Amino acid sequence: MTRPHGHARFRKGPNQDGVEGKGCRCAICRAHRGRVEKRYKLRALRGTLMLTDAAPVRAHVQRLIASGLTTRQIVEAANISRGALRRLLWGSDGFAPSSRISTDNAHAILAIPVETMPTSGLVSALGSRRRLQALSALGWARTSLAQRTGLSHTTITLIRTPNGTKKVAPRTAHAIKAVYERLADTLPTTDDQPLASTTRTRNYARRAGWLPPGEWDDDQIDHPETTPPAANPEPRYLALAFDAHELINEQRHSLTQAAERLSVSPKYLQKCIERARNHNTDRKTA
Repeated sequence: MTRPHGHARFRKGPNQDGVEGKGCRCAICRAHRGRVEKRYKLRALRGTLMLTDAAPVRAHVQRLIASGLTTRQIVEAANISRGALRRLLWGSDGFAPSSRISTDNAHAILAIPVETMPTSGLVSALGSRRRLQALSALGWARTSLAQRTGLSHTTITLIRTPNGTKKVAPRTAHAIKAVYERLADTLPTTDDQPLASTTRTRNYARRAGWLPPGEWDDDQIDHPETTPPAANPEPRYLALAFDAHELINEQRHSLTQAAERLSVSPKYLQKCIERARNHNTDRKTA
């Protein structure tokens, strides 16, 4: 099929005379390319280029996220689409993050001020717990979450467990928040983790009554007064037994160490494990 002449891109293609990358050199294509270049230079002089370098904009967004803003808040503040922000940060459909961005979008994003993130003290673990539980509801296993947040398995366990730690460092909260922003719309595949891990995590989250990201409002997930929709939580002894299983069998803790991590006595934890075994036996024989 012969392509028409007179398009600027044909100045660099199709090939001519068998020379790779030479492009069409006919008078029509050369003249059109010249007009396009003149318009581009004129827009550059006037400061009205339609596209601009995405790197500084991406860096600004990363600072905004580090300061505590969610991607939803950034989208709303800049009045841009979520797709535009997703392509800027992570790319889309197998493509790398955008190297260029709309000038209007760039100006809108750069106009959002960066609030200073606290670097000392502790903050409530509630938002971090809800985010980890929500990702678990999608099937993201503790090992995967630990790898992506840079936190230890034990830290993930202590934060995610309903009766776990009440306070976390700001850096920990923001690491979890950043991973949540990236994975909230993504289901794990076998490239991310074994299918068995996904199924086991998803089933446990369902029994525990943990809600997926879609059930939470990004602006409310950190607020204690926000109550999730009604769910059917798993009995506490089952949750403790599950956490103890991972601490003892996967992280090689002793029963006493696991009990200390879970803020219960070793005797009570042992009873929870025994009740969980009986529960599973009853289900199999039912």
